[in-house]
Amino acid sequence: MMWLSRMTGSVPLPATLFPEGTPLPEVVETFERMHAIWSRYLDDLADAGLERRFEYTTYTGERYADAVHNVLTQLFSHSSYHRGQIALLLRRIGAEPALTDFVFWTRRRVDGS
Repeated sequence: MMWLSRMTGSVPLPATLFPEGTPLPEVVETFERMHAIWSRYLDDLADAGLERRFEYTTYTGERYADAVHNVLTQLFSHSSYHRGQIALLLRRIGAEPALTDFVFWTRRRVDGS
């Protein structure tokens, strides 16, 4: 929601990046609402909109400018970083992390016969 707010101004900027103590049903509701808003935004996004630059203020008060395509790339790839962190923590306690490589879930075995 933070990036939607920064890029579009169509949703309020969340008061904090990492809210605490949110009841699970509210998390689910917020996720579903956010998913719907993102889906509409991406459905309406034209190629020219990817190049659009926008300015925003961070939670620490610093001002920046960036292009929409850079933020979308960040949002897409940032989860890989966290999956790696989680895998490392699981291995440290002796657990085997789940397979999270995208291609593992999309590939199909070719029958050799």
